[in-house]
Amino acid sequence: MPRLVQSSLAERDLVEIWREIGKHDEQAADRVLELIKRRCEVLLQFRYGGEACPAFGHDMRWFPAGNYVIFYRPDQDGIQVVRVVDGRRNLEAAFFEG
Repeated sequence: MPRLVQSSLAERDLVEIWREIGKHDEQAADRVLELIKRRCEVLLQFRYGGEACPAFGHDMRWFPAGNYVIFYRPDQDGIQVVRVVDGRRNLEAAFFEG
């Protein structure tokens, strides 16, 4: 069974996403995190389904989840989610901050 590993930055990203949306609507925040979770499950089945983005790191790929972008690395055991950032931002700046 493929496994999903989240970096500490990705975990922090998810908490921040929930907090920001949850200020206005906790149910909407839950739905966004559920969407991101479902996209990660798709990536576990299709590890190379995201687009390669080597400018963000060795073997790095990205995949959309609503207004967010999941940055991840596939490996032999599954995927490692590195960051989850708002796709409406400058992706490079958002990816490397933190």
